Amino acid sequence: GEFLVYGAAYSTQATRGLGVSVNVGDVFKIVMVFGDRTWTQFGISEAIPFKTIPINYNYAFGGNNYALNPIGKGYASTAELISQLPNIESPNQLIVSKSDKPEPIGFEPYPPEWPQRSQYFINYENIDLSTTILNLPNEIKPEHFYTAPLDQRMEDFFHGHEKIEIKNMHPL
Repeated sequence: GEFLVYGAAYSTQATRGLGVSVNVGDVFKIVMVFGDRTWTQFGISEAIPFKTIPINYNYAFGGNNYALNPIGKGYASTAELISQLPNIESPNQLIVSKSDKPEPIGFEPYPPEWPQRSQYFINYENIDLSTTILNLPNEIKPEHFYTAPLDQRMEDFFHGHEKIEIKNMHPL
């Protein structure tokens, strides 16, 4: 089983950063969310206070020509070009220098063309889609069908009694 979460970091009071966590059964994940920050000559600027920031890959580490997240922010082909930092980071891979290139983090599915998913795709030109029962080749692994990040997958199926807890996300 796997789970996906769509939403935004949320605080009733303006804050510069907070942890947003999701717990589904035995699977726990936390992301750190910061207000907008930039690189200055002295390092990372202080975060601008926020109340809500969407948790999606547009706000995670990435950028143009970064295969793992071409829609994010914080990546540039040369360190001199980097100005913005991502709003969403892993607490285990916080950015401290311009040369850092952490994995993008979020709760949403990876798009199929990103390498996190496409690495598992197997191209079979001879599959007959007109049949009622589709026989898939043995080489296709379950990962072919997953969409969630690795840390949002369970070793087993859902049983229906898993506790679900979400912290610091917008109530809607």
